[in-house]
Amino acid sequence: MNDAEKILEFLQARISDDEFEANLCLRAYSQGKDVSGRRWKRVLAECVAKRTIIAQHETWPVLVSEDPVMEEYPTDLRGFAMRASQQIMWLTERQYIARFGTAAPTAPMIRTLAAVYADHPDYQQEWAPETPNTSPLRGEDEQ
Repeated sequence: MNDAEKILEFLQARISDDEFEANLCLRAYSQGKDVSGRRWKRVLAECVAKRTIIAQHETWPVLVSEDPVMEEYPTDLRGFAMRASQQIMWLTERQYIARFGTAAPTAPMIRTLAAVYADHPDYQQEWAPETPNTSPLRGEDEQ
């Protein structure tokens, strides 16, 4: 299993955890217990949004082109001419990884979604997105 697949598996599991907790709280809310039903409905909506982003990531087409190839070919004028040809194709994320052995261009958004769960014991720091963490929770433990 490559890193991209590990991150997706981790992210799907954390979303399932969030859905489970939100549904428990909504059940408690429907029984009159003191929890915010509105907040947990939003958490469930976020879970749907994250799963949609993951599905889009896995099927998002990436345009790939190979370097142009210059070829000589004969002409009727006893000379030759040059012809350039270039192969262009669309690949999904899995096809991109299989072909090039590296993450597709959409991988940073998945790393960013996974970073929300950086405090989880299964989270691996090498999954951290390359952009600086701008979370409002940043530094909370340091104070």
